[in-house]
Amino acid sequence: MEDGRQYLGSGSRLTLGNTEYRIINAVGSGSNAIVYKAVYQDGVEKQYCHYVLIKELFPRHQDRGIYRGSNGRICRRPEQEEYFRMHERSFRTGNEIHLSCLAAHPEAAAGNINSWYMNGTIYTVYPFDGGITLEQYRNREHTGLHEICLFMEELADVVKIFHDTGFLHLDISPDNILIIPMPGKTKYRLLLIDYNCAWKISAESRDNGLYTGKKEGYSAPEVMLGRTEYFGRASDLYSVCAVLFYLLTGRKLTRSEQTNRKELNRALDNCPCLENIPVTAFMKNVPCNATAATDCRQRLRPVHQQVQAGGVCAGGVPLDDGNHDRPARAGNGHYRRTGRTGGNAVMARLGDVFERQITGEWGSEC
Repeated sequence: MEDGRQYLGSGSRLTLGNTEYRIINAVGSGSNAIVYKAVYQDGVEKQYCHYVLIKELFPRHQDRGIYRGSNGRICRRPEQEEYFRMHERSFRTGNEIHLSCLAAHPEAAAGNINSWYMNGTIYTVYPFDGGITLEQYRNREHTGLHEICLFMEELADVVKIFHDTGFLHLDISPDNILIIPMPGKTKYRLLLIDYNCAWKISAESRDNGLYTGKKEGYSAPEVMLGRTEYFGRASDLYSVCAVLFYLLTGRKLTRSEQTNRKELNRALDNCPCLENIPVTAFMKNVPCNATAATDCRQRLRPVHQQVQAGGVCAGGVPLDDGNHDRPARAGNGHYRRTGRTGGNAVMARLGDVFERQITGEWGSEC
């Protein structure tokens, strides 16, 4: 992983609290942290070890104004102190939100063992659950419509819990969705991970100068453009739609497609399997219906039932829902009569949930 930062090497020792951890390797990184897989010895049964994940606050800086010193300490130049503190506030807010979600809904949040100040930064230790990210799963396995429906229904449930607890994730993407297979079952346990970009739905986060990540392919237009006054539940729901776009097409949206409605329209027109998806499936306005995540789940359920019944398939078999004359929205906002097939049916049904009239200054920017 080459991004200008010096990572902890394999075999490095890190003592947090009274426990010594041995770093195995880096397993992921973002703009403000690096995640390592590590191991430590059981306190009683010395022949056994425990595997964990350790997140190290280490913001990436293009001029390497934040760097690792010779003793392993995270250092920064004086002019980068406030930049580091901004990331530190976001890191701590993410931990606070994570712990709040874990306390309120442990079934919907990954574990969080503890955090420590050490080496001039913060380390948080998480249990290693053995799951893989949705992105890793998508790259390893063929993902059919049945599985896509399962993933999206589960994701809608988790997002609803997150919102009901009073938080926005603001970084929903395939690499931040953890899939944990349930033994003996066909359904998966799905969790949102990486809370470093999370905000409170209240205005508190806007007033505290928190870090806002911008993820190409998945972040909502207002996030990409830094328009924090528009951050809301709909920002996460946009990302949910973008994840579905990725699962159905095998690619993510480009930066221009995320922030320009015409570019998005062209992208949809150039994807045969998405030909009849309304552009507004990926667009929304603020305020968003507070029950949109619930509506998302409810709209997906009949689609999933059709998939299970054989009415929808990736090969384009028509979705026979008994209403072949129902008009579908064309990309220009008009209606046209067309059959919704394959991935179209999934996305079109979901798209109906997020359809909003975009007007005024914000509409012209999107």
